[in-house]
Amino acid sequence: MEKTPIFTGAGPAAGAPYTPAVKVGNTLYISGQLGIDPETGAPHTDFIKQVEGAIAGLSALLEAAGGSLDNVVKTTCFQGTCRNLRSSMAFTANTSRVSAQPARLLLSLHYLWEHKSRLKLSQSSTK
Repeated sequence: MEKTPIFTGAGPAAGAPYTPAVKVGNTLYISGQLGIDPETGAPHTDFIKQVEGAIAGLSALLEAAGGSLDNVVKTTCFQGTCRNLRSSMAFTANTSRVSAQPARLLLSLHYLWEHKSRLKLSQSSTK
C-alpha cells in the first residue's frame, strides 16, 4: 500500500509532526483544518470566517491531490459550543455542488457535556 503525502505550502506551519493529507489509492485522508487568519497566524475572531478558512484549507489539500470539495463523502466538525451549529451547518451545506451531500458528524463538545452524553458515534462502511 503506497501512501503519498500531500502538501500545499499554504497555511500556517505545523506545530507538530504530521502530514496535512495522505493519499492511499483513491482515498484522501485530511488532517483537521483550523480557520486561521493568514495575516496574524491566529484563528479568525469571526466564526463564519473561521469556517471559511477551514474549508479553504480543505479545498486546497483536495485540489493538490487532484480533487475538489465535490469529491468529499464525509465531513467531521468539532466545535467548542453549540451556539454556532446552525451557522456552520448552513455554510457547509453550500460548499458542495453535487446532489449527494457529504455524510457529516457535527459535534459540539459543550452540547455533549450539557446533555450528559458520554459519546457520539460515527462510522464508515463498505458493502
